[in-house]
Amino acid sequence: GRTGKLVVQELLKANHPVRLLVRDRTKLPDELLNNPAVECVVASITSLSDDQLEEYIKGCSTVVSCLGRNPTFSDTYKGPKLITNSTERIHNIAERMNQSSTTTPTTRYILMNGALTLNKDEGESSTWAHWFLTKLLKALMPPFRDNLDAAEFLRSHPNTPGFEWSVVRPGQLIDKSEVSEYTMTKSPACSLPEATSRINVADAMRRLVTSDECWEQWKGKMPVVFDAKKK
Repeated sequence: GRTGKLVVQELLKANHPVRLLVRDRTKLPDELLNNPAVECVVASITSLSDDQLEEYIKGCSTVVSCLGRNPTFSDTYKGPKLITNSTERIHNIAERMNQSSTTTPTTRYILMNGALTLNKDEGESSTWAHWFLTKLLKALMPPFRDNLDAAEFLRSHPNTPGFEWSVVRPGQLIDKSEVSEYTMTKSPACSLPEATSRINVADAMRRLVTSDECWEQWKGKMPVVFDAKKK
């Protein structure tokens, strides 16, 4: 998707090699496909066995998920819980890898989610406006419930020696060409999401991948990323 491409570009700017799992490589720009630091695997995660997925996870310090659904009726309304199921599989595979070998490093997992997702560990509660909006989206957009369930699965599974996670919660996604000032906080300051540019989400995820200090700050948490308000 659009945000996923930006995450890859930000990681490459930081000289970080990337292994991509994509459903359609024709949607990627040539500058990514021809980059020697990029390994492109064409497959749908739902079509991979656990053993195949494990082979792609091996050698990766961090798994970044920007999973989305195709804009078709069948994929949107009849498909499986794509994000939740994939998150559970990656968690279980990482745990299995760690248990089978004491030398296997911890797998870090970053899930892109949304600011409407509540983090009960931080005491976040629903306002009337938030309750109404989430109720409406759950009814009209099954993928929204999938996002909520994936974040709740991680929240209910604390970090272990084999698997650590962070859930990035941007607001209403907008497009900008360059990284700008943004905030990264443990909870939203308002009941409804503010705007977040995709490039800022990508930069926040890049920091989580490349900075141990940033990871230690946000592992096991759900940082909210909003564009800084103009002064």
